[in-house]
Amino acid sequence: MKREVDLVLDSGAFTAWRQEKSIDLDRYIQFIHDHEEHLWHYVNLDTIPGRYKVTRTPEQTEEAARLSFRNLEVMTKNGLDPMPVFHQGERFYWLEKMLDFGCSYIGLSPVNRAGVDQKCQWLDEVFGLLCNNDQGMPCVKTHAFGLTSPPLLLRYPWYSADSVSWLLGGGFGRVFIPRILPDGSYDYSVVETPEVSHVGDSAGVRKGNHLDHYGLTLRAALEKYLAKAAPGISLQDIRDTRAARTTLNAIYFRDLSRNRKLRPFTLGGAGLFGSTMKRHKTKPIKLPEELIMIFTISNAAPDSNGLQDHECRHRLVTYWNWVIEVGFDIPAYVRTGRLGRYQKEQTK
Repeated sequence: MKREVDLVLDSGAFTAWRQEKSIDLDRYIQFIHDHEEHLWHYVNLDTIPGRYKVTRTPEQTEEAARLSFRNLEVMTKNGLDPMPVFHQGERFYWLEKMLDFGCSYIGLSPVNRAGVDQKCQWLDEVFGLLCNNDQGMPCVKTHAFGLTSPPLLLRYPWYSADSVSWLLGGGFGRVFIPRILPDGSYDYSVVETPEVSHVGDSAGVRKGNHLDHYGLTLRAALEKYLAKAAPGISLQDIRDTRAARTTLNAIYFRDLSRNRKLRPFTLGGAGLFGSTMKRHKTKPIKLPEELIMIFTISNAAPDSNGLQDHECRHRLVTYWNWVIEVGFDIPAYVRTGRLGRYQKEQTK
């Protein structure tokens, strides 16, 4: 079967947990078996500690990590090869267990509410462990969960990352553009937050950064970028329509991933911030120069169909949100890359 999409299946355990519900592991395993030929990869079923909006205890975090690893063992015994996830706040013991278990593709999940400095400190230690070799490259493939901050994506030798920012930003009237250099070219390698423009009415008029306050030079630069990156989308389009903004944002993250300059991590190895880890040297793996950007899909057909029109091949769907609650047709989506009437037309 020809694939139009390389689809990653996440369990959606966090969403179910927020709703005070749970996902049946046996059914999740069976669903993956039934659809494995349509999946590019799939994620372990995590256990989320504590209760929603209630501060979790260290004991709850430890128990959740233990139960998540048990799920990994069960899924593996059932002939699957899921991606486990190591969360900020868990003991590094669990990351080492994943490595000792033979996991070759590990997800890393920083705490959402943590600041960039806190995330950076944690990731420095993670990659210090994984890249403990002369080449400064990790011993496994790593995936950045919910992490699309350019400084953090460019600082570490990731294999892949997933983005929902392309959707959320567009919904709040925001577009992302690369840093525009004096000569008019675009630099994706600078480890800085890219220029961000609040262009939709939903963003409010933000002095100096809203389209209404752009001078002629900045407006001309944005128009030039639109003409090059997204022919057919105008300044008026990104002001008026969410779909135009989400499409432009998807193009930005696609091009960021294509222009990533892979570089080794060389911050001196493990144990940087008080860890007791004493792991031996790791064996580096070869990574592609480009970062694989995986786009969380939207249930709005114009948003998700824009991904197909602009070669954003890797997509992420959650088992809980899309399969349990919506009844998502994974085979049809993988064949067509589209939602809604486009999906029905192309699967006849």
